[in-house]
Amino acid sequence: MKDKPKTSRFDELAKDDPELAEILAEIRQKKEAGIIRDAPKTYRDCKDWRDAWLYAFMRAKLHPDRHMRLNGDAVLCVAWIGPAFNDKIVAALEKTAPLLGENRDLRELRLIATAVTGDGMERLKALFPKAAITVHSWEDDRREPSLSNVREM
Repeated sequence: MKDKPKTSRFDELAKDDPELAEILAEIRQKKEAGIIRDAPKTYRDCKDWRDAWLYAFMRAKLHPDRHMRLNGDAVLCVAWIGPAFNDKIVAALEKTAPLLGENRDLRELRLIATAVTGDGMERLKALFPKAAITVHSWEDDRREPSLSNVREM
């Protein structure tokens, strides 16, 4: 007996809404192509550094849409925004690092109005020695929105 294909509540809604059906099909195509992916549930589920960054955003309960610049699966630049990014998120990345090895792709990490302490900053520098890590305020981001919108650079 064949397994039934998984359906979600969105699939049920899409039956009566062609626009929603089109959006769901586009999301599934992008997932199959590896363009978008879901964040791992735990740090142990991270297969690469892109997963680790997605996991960090999930832990902070924020969406990484415009805050990660990619080249394929390589994450080149990340902007952490707001106080949800703190030393606990740094610790989560530290737990992930032994599983993944050195992150050779990250060039820049921008901390914008985060709650990362001085100690957390030193730990980030040790974790990503090749990355330029900069600290910015909300005011800096308001004056220069490209600080947080790293995807379109």
